Amino acid sequence: MATEALDPSTWTQEWGYKLHHASVELRADREIVMTAVQENGCALEWASDELRADREIVMTAMKTSGCALEWASDELRADRDIVMAAVTNDGEALAEASEELRADRDIVLVAVKAGCNVLGWASEELRADRDIVMAAVKAAGGSSALGWASEELQADREIVMAAVKNDGYALEWASEELQEDREIVLAAVKNSGRALEWASEELQEDRDVVLEAVKQEGGALSWASEELREDREIVMAAVTKRGYALQYASEELQADAFLQRFSKMPALGKTTFLARVAVHVLRFKLRLHHLVEAREVEEFATDWAAAKTDHVLGEDQCAVYRIGWEDGRKRARLG
Repeated sequence: MATEALDPSTWTQEWGYKLHHASVELRADREIVMTAVQENGCALEWASDELRADREIVMTAMKTSGCALEWASDELRADRDIVMAAVTNDGEALAEASEELRADRDIVLVAVKAGCNVLGWASEELRADRDIVMAAVKAAGGSSALGWASEELQADREIVMAAVKNDGYALEWASEELQEDREIVLAAVKNSGRALEWASEELQEDRDVVLEAVKQEGGALSWASEELREDREIVMAAVTKRGYALQYASEELQADAFLQRFSKMPALGKTTFLARVAVHVLRFKLRLHHLVEAREVEEFATDWAAAKTDHVLGEDQCAVYRIGWEDGRKRARLG
């Protein structure tokens, strides 16, 4: 057993976590600890205090797991090269850096670009740095990043637009003026329909904005104006996305037998149903082909193409519409 324990390769099994079960003597063995952190930097947690202050071992750990900075000695958490290696691997390591290095522009810029919500760990001065905040909101999780930005930058239209395009929830942290900006709000609800919650009251009454929101997330209907919750088309779009959204509709529409049945259908069932409805609509149109000129059928084709481009129709529905359109053109020519 002792011979096996002294074999460094034994302690690197299970990503180096076997070091956790090693004796105090083996946790102080430089060769064993070095081998462990090469496999997984987080094994540094179980190294002896002396080895957690060993610059070479800690640097090796940072290159495999930046979050291991948490277990480095205070001195090494203030070492610029060590911290830079850590945040390059894992932006969240910025939380464990010394206060001085959290005010280092180059280190913070690398950290926020790593795609983590780490802007909150940066110094107050850097949270007011436009380039750093822009990089942060463009990275994964722009919502929280904008929340940590200075008030001035929360009112910066370009930064807020970048944030809501990446994460619609970022609208929560935008200035009141920008929550009233129709273009900003539209971008936000297209990314996350629930962002409608933070839109101005006026825009919660805007039919186009609400329709975009419920198409993205049916539950956004809960933040629509009372008038729009009575709008059958909007409610239909909401329950098509999420059946439970019917509970947010007006009392009259909640009592609608068709909407009640439709809201309980599975997603595939809704698509199939809408495709069948489309077929019936087409059949009705085609029965009247002898009363209209061929150009009306062409106009219908334009409507179909626009609907497909805007992602209003699913692929099944598009196929049905195309069949009907081509059949209609044929009948019009023969009419």
